[in-house]
Amino acid sequence: MGNDRRRDHRQTATAEWEPVRWPVEIAAEMFEAGSCWLPVTVLDLSAAGCRMHTGFRVRPGRAAKLRLPGFAAVATTIEWSEDWHVGLRFTHPIHPSVLYHLAARYRAKRSDAA
Repeated sequence: MGNDRRRDHRQTATAEWEPVRWPVEIAAEMFEAGSCWLPVTVLDLSAAGCRMHTGFRVRPGRAAKLRLPGFAAVATTIEWSEDWHVGLRFTHPIHPSVLYHLAARYRAKRSDAA
């Protein structure tokens, strides 16, 4: 019974949590049903999802997989698509240690540096 209460608390906390987006530049691959693995560039990353440049069009609402370097593919849903940019929501949030590792390793280069 005590475990149920803890589980409910975690679900509520996760639902109310606003993810931090990390600017990154990660060469990755995306798979959409009926297609094959295609190269993409992840531009920002959070525990809940990512924004990326695809170079091809996709349909929002469809299931997809994202393969980040050094990690197994993660299940996602295509949330939105505008021109060649796509937003994915991860089916299960990325663990914070994985997120911090990727954000540190693939931090986006600042374009406004003088």
